[in-house]
Amino acid sequence: MTGDAAFAKTPGVKLLVVLTALSLAACGKANDIPAIKAEAEGMMKNYQARLDDLNRRADSIMQRGNAIGVTNPDAQNASRMFAQAKGKLEQLRGNVGNSAAEMGKLKDKLELSRYFDRMSRELATGTMEINADFDTVEAWITLAEAKPTQVSSRQPVVPPPAPDSPPAPTPDPVR
Repeated sequence: MTGDAAFAKTPGVKLLVVLTALSLAACGKANDIPAIKAEAEGMMKNYQARLDDLNRRADSIMQRGNAIGVTNPDAQNASRMFAQAKGKLEQLRGNVGNSAAEMGKLKDKLELSRYFDRMSRELATGTMEINADFDTVEAWITLAEAKPTQVSSRQPVVPPPAPDSPPAPTPDPVR
């Protein structure tokens, strides 16, 4: 056996290698919590901007819907869908607003990771559903704006004669 091979087999060297590996692994875990919190805070800021955009879109949809003022069953369905999407939007905005307080309560890496994953999934799914509902309501509004509210309110193709003009001649009956 050479001197180097015998040195590697001594209990002191093995212990040193094991302790070094454990200390390096422990160092990596201590920094995970601030990194996860920073990532979660960045995600919340990103979604806050998205939710603000969706809120402005909801305000625009509300104005367009109120301007047409249609009251039929289709309008009630669109209104119901809009109200549900707006409620979901407000719920997500509240969750994002409370996220700092919620993350402050979490001290364990596992709990923080679960919270981050849950919020990420909830926000991604929620914004997608809200967008789809808003798209549907906007499509309905566009169709309602394109349709005349009543056919009888349309102007006739040939306007009636003015009151000052002589009556139109009538054709002679056929003999």
